[in-house]
Amino acid sequence: MGANTSAEYPTTSTFSQRGQKAVEKGTHHTVWDILSNLWDPETNPSGILSVGVAESTLLHDTLVEYINANIHLSTKHLTYNNGSMGSNALRASISHFLNRHFNPIQPVEPGHILVTNGCSSALEHLSWTFLNPGDAILLSKPYYSAFKTDFSLRPEAVVIPVSMGDIESLSPESISAYETAAIDYEKRTGKRVRAVLLCNPHNPLGKCYPRDIIITLMQFCQSRQMHLISNEIYALSVWDNLVDTNNETPPTPFESLLSIDPTNLISPSLIHIIWGICLTSRPSQVQLMMLTLLCYVS
Repeated sequence: MGANTSAEYPTTSTFSQRGQKAVEKGTHHTVWDILSNLWDPETNPSGILSVGVAESTLLHDTLVEYINANIHLSTKHLTYNNGSMGSNALRASISHFLNRHFNPIQPVEPGHILVTNGCSSALEHLSWTFLNPGDAILLSKPYYSAFKTDFSLRPEAVVIPVSMGDIESLSPESISAYETAAIDYEKRTGKRVRAVLLCNPHNPLGKCYPRDIIITLMQFCQSRQMHLISNEIYALSVWDNLVDTNNETPPTPFESLLSIDPTNLISPSLIHIIWGICLTSRPSQVQLMMLTLLCYVS
């Protein structure tokens, strides 16, 4: 037998089918074109000046100074340490941090925590774990555009943008829009709607979900056996409004999904909370969560 030559094989993609789909979906992302050609007065004066990314550049010098002064590595950090879910010490610190700031109804234990290399990774893990290809997740409009990529690019789940029309998107009345979107998708496709994603505090609206709408969504997800995923990355980026002092309606304070008792509302196995240091974080947050994101699954 002679050696195989390229002429004996048809010219086909070397990617798997799902890999090829990911390439096609991920090729045209303007934001990555911008970030790969950022303006710099010395090294790239003809580059693009980006004002479309939520980075707190005014804090960069402070953060770098803090990190360089407080991060001390040992030889165990060059090993597998305690495994791929995050070291025991890190998860213990995170659980202490969450119990201190998120007012959980039950203490968060280190074993409840899975550390990932970003909230996007955590969302993708959840999509891959709970949604089959073609299954869907509900996401109210407007929304942070990268959520669609996180859930669909590789896991091949479908993000259903839920239009609220004249309904206040952060009100209990919005449940009817979620339900209509779920029923319509399942009738059209024969696939399941398996989850609802909240971004609380909301990006881009900058509002916090009231407790009553969170409770209503918990009941809604329980009734349809759907997962409720609460992305709380901006939880500690909420400040008092010192500008609109004449506003008769005070802003809604942040309340974590962790702080609401799920008893008689939803099975704890359907609740998932994501938090991590965000791009607008205060330096004090860096102590426990520097560049580390987590997914909490109850």
